[in-house]
Amino acid sequence: MVECAFGVLANKWRILHTPIQVEPDFTDIIVKSCCMLHNFVRVRDGYNNEDAETHSLDDVEAHATGSRSQGIAVRDYFANYFMGPGAVPFQYNNM
Repeated sequence: MVECAFGVLANKWRILHTPIQVEPDFTDIIVKSCCMLHNFVRVRDGYNNEDAETHSLDDVEAHATGSRSQGIAVRDYFANYFMGPGAVPFQYNNM
């Protein structure tokens, strides 16, 4: 599910097609910005977000990635967050 959501995001924002060569803190800003822009475009194109709760990602702990195992740990951390407290009601509509 997370890989699918990231694939949708990456197809819209090319910066996510390759490794991001910046400091981890700035990477967090880039990914959050892509998510916000993605939501903006969906609203602009007519998607109705009124039924969805909004969640802040400020409480998500940042993790630096430097190796494959660390990347997998970060992916699992975000997967658990978005399948738990960060879940939104509409995420299961197209399953």
